[in-house]
Amino acid sequence: MTMNLEHLRNFIEVTKEMNISKAAKRVRLTQPALSRQMAVFENDTGWSLFERGPKSIKLTRAGEILKHHGAAMLVQIDRIETQLRREIEGEEIRVGYAPSLEVKSSSVRWAGFANFILGSK
Repeated sequence: MTMNLEHLRNFIEVTKEMNISKAAKRVRLTQPALSRQMAVFENDTGWSLFERGPKSIKLTRAGEILKHHGAAMLVQIDRIETQLRREIEGEEIRVGYAPSLEVKSSSVRWAGFANFILGSK
């Protein structure tokens, strides 16, 4: 089974709304584009996720299972991404300035700026 994360996120939005048009507005796609994306997602997963009616959609059993586990997966992926950003990229703030602006008291000013930004007192 292949799963595109953007498609999974959009699938979860569709399951929240249970309406393709409303979900499309939330994810900033047109209704036809989101419908096509969901059809591709179903094809990629190999499962029928929706029962489509003339004016409504309903989740299949596979759709219900994917909704439950997919939402949990996205939470975990967001946690991983957050941890990677914090630990690998660090929470360093870089400030650039022109050397022509440098004066003897600049180190004091920059220390004050850093304390202000970081919320130190």
